[in-house]
Amino acid sequence: MKAVRIKGVTIGEGLPKVIVPVFGYTAGEIAETIARLKFDRFDILEWRADYLPFASDIPLLLKTLGDVRNACGEKPLLFTFRTSAEGGKQQIEPEEYLKMNLAVARSGLVDAIDIESFTGNISVKELTRAIRGFGCAVFGSRHDFSKTPGREEILEILKKIRESDADVLKAAFMPRNKADVLEVLFAGAEAEKRFPDKPLALISMSEEGIVSRICGGFFGSSVTYASSGSSSAPGQIPLDPMRQVLSAIYGQGGEQTGEKKPIGGKTSLYCLLGSPVAHSVSPLMHNESFRLLDIDSRYLAFDVTRDKLSTAVEGLKSIGACGWNLTMPLKNDMAKLCDTLTPEAELCGSVNTVINIGGKLTGTSTDGSGWVRGAREAGCDIPGKRMTILGLGGAGRSILARCAMDGADEIDVFKRKNQNWDEAYDFVERVAERTGRAVRLIDFDDEERLKDSVSRSDILINTTPVGMRSSPGCPLRETGCFRPGMFVADTIYEPRETELLLKAEKAGAKTMNGESMLLYQGALAFRFWTGKEMPVREIKKMIFHS
Repeated sequence: MKAVRIKGVTIGEGLPKVIVPVFGYTAGEIAETIARLKFDRFDILEWRADYLPFASDIPLLLKTLGDVRNACGEKPLLFTFRTSAEGGKQQIEPEEYLKMNLAVARSGLVDAIDIESFTGNISVKELTRAIRGFGCAVFGSRHDFSKTPGREEILEILKKIRESDADVLKAAFMPRNKADVLEVLFAGAEAEKRFPDKPLALISMSEEGIVSRICGGFFGSSVTYASSGSSSAPGQIPLDPMRQVLSAIYGQGGEQTGEKKPIGGKTSLYCLLGSPVAHSVSPLMHNESFRLLDIDSRYLAFDVTRDKLSTAVEGLKSIGACGWNLTMPLKNDMAKLCDTLTPEAELCGSVNTVINIGGKLTGTSTDGSGWVRGAREAGCDIPGKRMTILGLGGAGRSILARCAMDGADEIDVFKRKNQNWDEAYDFVERVAERTGRAVRLIDFDDEERLKDSVSRSDILINTTPVGMRSSPGCPLRETGCFRPGMFVADTIYEPRETELLLKAEKAGAKTMNGESMLLYQGALAFRFWTGKEMPVREIKKMIFHS
């Protein structure tokens, strides 16, 4: 089955993914429900907007959606307005349904949208394609609260949903007896063979159909739904029992094959520190590597803010943690807490990987080296090249330092003039002095110099957040300088194809997104800790399906 990746969650591989719907008649009720959730127990949060009395008022809807997005942090967010025709709380005209879902997709606040595939008077296929164009995945759905059709009719329904270009095919039916539940399960098993290119979510509702929610994974379903307390559909199981049952049936941690070493007195601890970290794929990457290489270690993620970093580090040293990664906003602060820094970390003034040997901390930065390794794999070598870098945050600094150390000929760095400008200028000057390379810091608002720099560069790298689903758009106003033979890279990996990369590809340039940097910075950290090579091929296939 072809898998679908939604913000670090892969639907179609391993354990069926658990979606938890939340709803409320006020923004306050919704926020309270989300605050009570155990984020590590489910995979995707679904907001059922049809419970909101003013849902048809799009500005107010988007304001509430922004509050929901903030409350759920980096957890993937699925937006659903279920119409009364399919069991929802409200009915709106098809044209209003279309406008609402397009506005939500355009906002960049959600990662996926549930679209009723049998909505009349609109082109569901055109709506689905438009939503996907904004970087959102689409759950094409059908809900029948009155009956369960026959097996072939269920398959025809799924076929029609598939023809709408939806990413996930979802259908839920009300059983009248146990035979109806079996019809849904057997239809799922057949659909898995007929439609191998799409993950399925096939549900038999009510208490009689609970088996489909628990064992659906054995019959083709890749998704199930669990309640946050109050149920949004008949037969939903509360979250904690659902997770326990799934782990027992499919195997601890969601893997149906392969054995992990049991945790014992000699198990080594590695971890990620940062805030937020709930969305990170690092635990998946490192724990799977430990399993494949038969290493008795575990990797966890801890939400640590800047004011708690020194306390957390002292605690990790005290318990003998072997090493840890840092994500924003802790990289620069961690550099000051290390006893020793590698030359790369010392130059860029930030650390994303620490090894603890007898209470002595050595810090390094693998972001820049990870990006360079990915670029080399994509056919782009750094020595002698002219580069333009957009942005000078943690990733930008690491990439700049590494590329200067690796022999880039000239590097122009474009950054907004703000309160950090003087410090950024000193950093760029230090890189130029230490490496002997021509490195310049230029105001991002100087459009003429920006256009001239890009037009003369062999390599363009965007390290700003512009292009992410939460910050859609292109960091460049003028993209007419893209050309064949140019290498254009983005450190963003969600979505895989940003607006910048799409425009570069159209002009014939070679492109690379942020997946390689994510993969190889982790692989370099793994080697720094263990002295062993991460099984990159297997990890890449598991996380990125390539």
